[in-house]
Formats: sequence, C-alpha cells, structure tokens
Amino acid sequence: MTAVTISGTFSKDERPNNGLERIADDLIRNQLGRHVVVGIVQFAGATIPGPGEPLSPRVKFLAIEPLCDDAAEQGRQMLDQARKLVNLGPVAETLFDAVADVDDRPGVDPGPPAAGGNLPGADEPTIPGIGPDDGPVSERRRDEWLDGPQ
Repeated sequence: MTAVTISGTFSKDERPNNGLERIADDLIRNQLGRHVVVGIVQFAGATIPGPGEPLSPRVKFLAIEPLCDDAAEQGRQMLDQARKLVNLGPVAETLFDAVADVDDRPGVDPGPPAAGGNLPGADEPTIPGIGPDDGPVSERRRDEWLDGPQ
C-alpha cells in the first residue's frame, strides 16, 4: 500500500472552504475529542520516497466541514460501511468521545475560563492540599520537602 500525505493549509482565499475554523474553539477546549468531518480532496503533488519505490501522492482538501448530531452519526456509519467494504472493522468508539472538557477531571478546579487565545490549562489548576503560598520546593526547609509537611 502506498502512503498518501495530506497538504493541510488553506490559502487566504480558500479559508471559507475550511469548516474546521468553525469548531476551532471546541478543538482547543476539548483536545481529546474527535470530530466527524466530510471533505473533498484533490491531487496536489507526489514525491519519490526512495530509489525504486512508487510515487507517494499528496492531496489537499478542497473543502472540509465538521458534522454534528445526527449528521455526525450518519458520517460514522458511512465510514464504517466503507471500511467494511475493504475488510476493515468499524472505527471504534473510545473513552475520548465521552470527554466533555479537558479540565473535567475529578479533584481539579479549572479556575476561571482562559482568556482569549490561551490554551486551557495554561493557568495552573487548584490542586487540593497544595496552596498558592507553599512556594517552590527549593525554598522550603530541607526536612519539610524530604519528609513532607509536618
């Protein structure tokens, strides 16, 4: 089987065809999430991986759109049907599909929402038992950081 690479940048004029921009905020908030998309690709070039090896095509997306709700479920079903035709199993649902938010973890207070442009988690979350006044370990007394707080 020949490898196919994807050219992934839309030019300024092509940006309206990049539906992923409409879910950009969700991609940042839910970094473990998966998104069902539908798209159209076109040949964009080829490379020769090595002597005597077949050309490796490169494609670019002409248009890509995320699907949601019923359309996303239909998209998953269509993908599973297409994979079945070439003797592949379904794309399995995983735990990651159920993750609502990257800071939706037990015992972690995510704090206030991140300011525009900051990645979630860039500000340190509050961890129970560790206060902001504890300071770095290197500034604590030796017996305290070796044996823990008394």
